[in-house]
Amino acid sequence: MKHRFAALFAIIILAAAVMAPPILRAGNKKANVPLEKLIASDTLLYASVPDVSALKNVLGKCALGRIWKDKAIRKALAPAFETVNVMIDQIDAALEKEGIALTIDELARSLGGKVALAVTEVDKNGNAFVVAQIDFLSNLKAVQGAIKTTLKNIEKEEKDSISVTESVKNGSPFFKLSSKKDGGVIYIGFVGPTCYLCNHETTFNNVISAAESGGRGSPLIADPDFTKVKAQVLPGGNPVFFFYCNLKKILPMVAAAESAGDPLGKGAAAIISMLKGVRAFGWGTTENIGLITDRFYLEKTRDKPAEKKKEGSEKVKTEAVKTFESAALAPPETIFYAVTTEKLTKVIDGTVDLLDKAIPKTRSIFDDTIADLKEQFGFDVVEDLIGSLEGESGIILSPPGARPIPDFVLFAEVKDEGKFNTHMKKMLSVLEKAMGDGGGGKEPFVEEVKLRDGSRMLSLPGLAMPGLFETGPSWCILGKFLVISSNPLLIKEIAMQTEEKSLGATPAYISTTIRFLPGAYVAVYVDVSSIVKMIYADVLPLLRGNLPAGFRLVLLPPPDVFAAYFINGTFSIAKCENGTLAQVTSNLLPVPALLSALAVIARPEEINMEIAANQSVAVYSIRDIMVGQEIYKNRNGEYAGAIRELAKKGLISPGLGAGASKGYALKLRVTSERKSYELFASPTEPGVTGDYYFYLGSADRIIRAEKSKEVGPDSPPYYDEE
Repeated sequence: MKHRFAALFAIIILAAAVMAPPILRAGNKKANVPLEKLIASDTLLYASVPDVSALKNVLGKCALGRIWKDKAIRKALAPAFETVNVMIDQIDAALEKEGIALTIDELARSLGGKVALAVTEVDKNGNAFVVAQIDFLSNLKAVQGAIKTTLKNIEKEEKDSISVTESVKNGSPFFKLSSKKDGGVIYIGFVGPTCYLCNHETTFNNVISAAESGGRGSPLIADPDFTKVKAQVLPGGNPVFFFYCNLKKILPMVAAAESAGDPLGKGAAAIISMLKGVRAFGWGTTENIGLITDRFYLEKTRDKPAEKKKEGSEKVKTEAVKTFESAALAPPETIFYAVTTEKLTKVIDGTVDLLDKAIPKTRSIFDDTIADLKEQFGFDVVEDLIGSLEGESGIILSPPGARPIPDFVLFAEVKDEGKFNTHMKKMLSVLEKAMGDGGGGKEPFVEEVKLRDGSRMLSLPGLAMPGLFETGPSWCILGKFLVISSNPLLIKEIAMQTEEKSLGATPAYISTTIRFLPGAYVAVYVDVSSIVKMIYADVLPLLRGNLPAGFRLVLLPPPDVFAAYFINGTFSIAKCENGTLAQVTSNLLPVPALLSALAVIARPEEINMEIAANQSVAVYSIRDIMVGQEIYKNRNGEYAGAIRELAKKGLISPGLGAGASKGYALKLRVTSERKSYELFASPTEPGVTGDYYFYLGSADRIIRAEKSKEVGPDSPPYYDEE
C-alpha cells in the first residue's frame, strides 16, 4: 500500500498522544515552548492539546472512559476487548518486522506535554503552510530511530517518486522527505525533546530558530484577538483542547476564491454572509472534577477601537445566572428542557435569513406564504399572532409512554392574551370552513375541555395520527404561558402541578443550572442519565442471543447502574462584549478525543480495576455531596450539619446519606455556625479498596488527595492516575 509506513506511523503518533501517561503537571520546568509562541501573529488556524496527560486524565474520568474500565462490562464483552489486544499485538509485530524498535505501549509512554498544529499561511497558489509540534518525554532516541527507519522504508519502496535526506543540527536529527513528481516536501526536526513537522522550508526554519531561542517576535500568543478568544473559551479548569480560527483573514481569502471560480470557493457565499462581521472563532475544552466543558466563541468586529483593559477583563461579563420561570411548567421527570428569551418573531426572521443564505429564494417563498395566509386569515400570522407572544419560549420532553416518541410540550409566554385569542379564533374559523364544519354527525373541529384550575384546553381531534398523536394537537393558556402538546393528558398534568413539584424544584435541575452561562438567553437541560437508561434498557434485549460465543451479556450491569455513570448535561448561549459565547457541559467523552480513531482501543494499563473504580465513585460521591450542600445553603442560609440531613431533604441518595461510598467512608466536619465545612473520604481498607485519601473544603470546592491520612486543604488537586 502506497506510503503505508508514513500513514501507520502518523496514526500511531496521534493515538499514542491521547494514551500517554500523566507525566506532566502544572509548573513542570521541562515543559517546552508552546507552538503559539513560535508562529506569527497572523496565523490562520491553530489547534492544540495543551497537555496530553490532561486529556488522558479526562478520558479516564469521563463517562465512556469509566465504562471502558468497568470490571463487569470487560468480563461481559471479553471477546471484543481481546480483539483489541490482538490488533495492537499485530501492529507491534508489523513494526518489528519493518525494523522499528518501538511498540505502541512504549510510544505511548514516551509522549506527553503538548501536541499542536497550525496553518500559518496560504500562498497565492492556494498551498497551505502547515506546522505541527509533538512533545516526547522519554524514549527519545528510540522515537528518532523509528522515524528514520520509517522514512528509509518509504524511500526504498517508492524510490522513483520519494527521496529522503538526513542531517544533524545541535546533536538532533533532521529529515527532509521530498516528492520527485510534484516537488512537495515534508521537513521533520527536533529541538530538544520536541519534534516539529512542516511542509514549507522558510516556515520550518523560522519555527526551529524560534524554538531554539525560546520564542519569536510578534508571536500568535501576543495577538489581541487570539488572547481574547483564548480567555473566553479556556476560562478555568484543566485545559484539554483549544482551537483558534482567524476569520478576519480567512473570510476574504474564501471570498476571493469564490470570485475567481476556484472549486474550493464554491458555495462559500452562504458561509461568508453568515459570518459577516466576525473577526475570530474559538473552541476550548476544559475539565474540572469530572465535568467536561466545551466553549465556543464568535468575536465580532468592534465598532470602535477597544480600550486597554486589565488582564482577564475580556471574559464574559459578570451577571447572576438567569433563572427561567418556565421550568415550573416541566414535570419533574422531564428529560429535555430548552428555553430562550429571544422574541419569537426575531427567531423566525433570523432562521429564514439563515436558510436563505444556504438555500436561495427561501426568504421570497416564506414571504409569499405569509402573504397568502394573511389574505386567508385577515391578519399577519407572524407579526400579529406570534407577535403576541414574547418572553420565555421553548420545548419540554417527557419520557415516552406506550408511544414510540417522547411526549412534548411547546410553550411561549403570552404578552397580549386578548390579541392572541382574537387571532386564534379567526384562524380556527377559516380552517374549520376549509376542512369541514363538523356537521352531519362528525366530531367537532375544535374540542374544548375545562380544566380543574378553570383554564380552557382546546384540541383539534381531526388532526390525530393513530399510533403517534392519538388526539391531535391541544393547547391551553396556563398562567402567563401558552402550552401546546400532542398529549392532552400532559397539559392536564401541568395544570394541576405545583411549582414545588416541577422540574424547576428538583435537585437535579437546580444543581445543573449553575452551569448555565451568566446572562444566558438560550439554555438547555438534558437528563442524560435517564435517556441512556432508556436506550440501554431497550437495546440490551435486542443483543441477547445475537452475539457470538464468548459474550456474556448476563454479566452486564443493570440499567440503573450503567446510567449512573452519566450526569446531566447543559447547553447555553450568552452575549458578551464584542461577541457571542456558547457552552456545553457534560461528562461524556471529550470531543478532541475523537480526533484519534485508535484512542478508544488503547490497551488498558495494568492497574487494579477495583481500586480505580472505587476511587472514581468516591470522587463522584464527594461532588454529589458538594452540590447538595450548596443547594441546602441556598435554601436555608447555612450548610447541613451532617450528610444524612442532605439525604433527608432528597438532595443526595439514601445510600450516600449513610456516609459510605463503595470502599470508602465519608466524614463531614461543619463549623459551629455552619458557614463552612470540610469533607473527607478515606478507604475502608487502604491499599485494598483504595489508595488515595480525599479532601474537599467549602472555601474553594476543589477535590484534593494524598496517599496518606494527612490529606487537607494544602494537598494537591486530585488527578486520576488510571
